[in-house]
Amino acid sequence: MASYEDRFVLDACTEFLDEEKTATEVSDYLEKEHKRPVSREQIYRLIRIGRRRGFVTVQAGLDYELEKELSRYYQKERKRIHVVNAAGQSARRHVAEHAAELALTLIKELADHKECVRIGLVGGGTVGLTTKALAKKLRFGSKLPEIGLHAMSSGVEVDEPGSDPSTFMHFFDGIPQVIERVPFPAPPAVLTRDYERVKRLPGVRESFRRAPEVDVVLTSLSASLDQHGPLRRFAKLSGNPAYKVKVLDDAGWNGDVYYLPYSQRRPLNVDPGMKPMTAFQLRDLTKFVQQPNKHVIVIACPCRECGNVKTEAVRPLLTQKELMIWTHLVMDLTTARELLPPA
Repeated sequence: MASYEDRFVLDACTEFLDEEKTATEVSDYLEKEHKRPVSREQIYRLIRIGRRRGFVTVQAGLDYELEKELSRYYQKERKRIHVVNAAGQSARRHVAEHAAELALTLIKELADHKECVRIGLVGGGTVGLTTKALAKKLRFGSKLPEIGLHAMSSGVEVDEPGSDPSTFMHFFDGIPQVIERVPFPAPPAVLTRDYERVKRLPGVRESFRRAPEVDVVLTSLSASLDQHGPLRRFAKLSGNPAYKVKVLDDAGWNGDVYYLPYSQRRPLNVDPGMKPMTAFQLRDLTKFVQQPNKHVIVIACPCRECGNVKTEAVRPLLTQKELMIWTHLVMDLTTARELLPPA
């Protein structure tokens, strides 16, 4: 298989996509510029290679009118709400792409007064997509600070080892700005009575101690009614009768962020028998976001398995003071429309 240097691939993408030349015109240009034979058919392969290397990105725009309507209706700052103009299953990738773009913007802003910006990664498929997109943007970014990566949980999706945020860190291999990686070497969840003991274990203790150093947290959320949500899946897979979803349902479980459940009004303080190991609790996040230059990006997009949106899980985050655990909400078009009253 032929190996193509970055400049050669970039020239092909630029001429074909930006200059809107035909494949024949691009092959003629490359032959003249790089002094090597290039067939017309090779151009399409070069575009695909450029996509994989991050030179070409397909990214939906933002719906500014919906953002303004939501900010007025819920009385939130306009710059905190981000509505990606995409719906359906493809929305996941576009929402993740924008969340990554937002994280990059915050990193650059923080670089004005910090030598090292630290990113906290919560587990799950949506955060995995976002993290991968962010790594690509960092790879080709300029004037960036040093980056520290912190896993903020082990991820409770035990049937998908790739949902553990420590595994996301390999996306950043070869990026010179990344200077430190802080894993989270704890079980996904433990019996409630063992939680404090596990927190004090070597390795785990250091992860908890260093969590306040994080500047930007990336997390997603789930709706309680979603049968594919991480807490329901964990309950089915754990085989542990002590972990009873019914306890959460009876307490008014509405949704969960960072594997932590909440009702329509506040974080839930009930004991279903087991507790996810997370560097922060929801009440920690409400204090975290009140600090200067601290950010939590909550990403809301359709379920990857059934496509259901998570509107009812997002609504309390916009209305309840005790659930102000975010500085930025990124959502798809359908979720945004459902959050507004009928016209």
